[in-house]
Amino acid sequence: MQAEERALYAEMAAHVPTLVIRLHVDVDTVMARKPDHDRALITRKVETVPLMTFNGAPIVDIDATIPYEDELALATAAVDAALAGA
Repeated sequence: MQAEERALYAEMAAHVPTLVIRLHVDVDTVMARKPDHDRALITRKVETVPLMTFNGAPIVDIDATIPYEDELALATAAVDAALAGA
């Protein structure tokens, strides 16, 4: 079963997404939204996400601390642009 899971993960990881929308948020904002989460784990995640490359896929970085409406507009525009270029 482990071998099957590894094979599925390897297949998934080999795929290059059309677009990755990467939301950036600081630790304090995460903790305010999810106070039951472990701060050390959240810190590690916040530090790690910007390093992810998603197999060379185009990445749009969005500040997740801006108002939701602005965040959604940026994400929608990024998806529209990616689909127009596909």
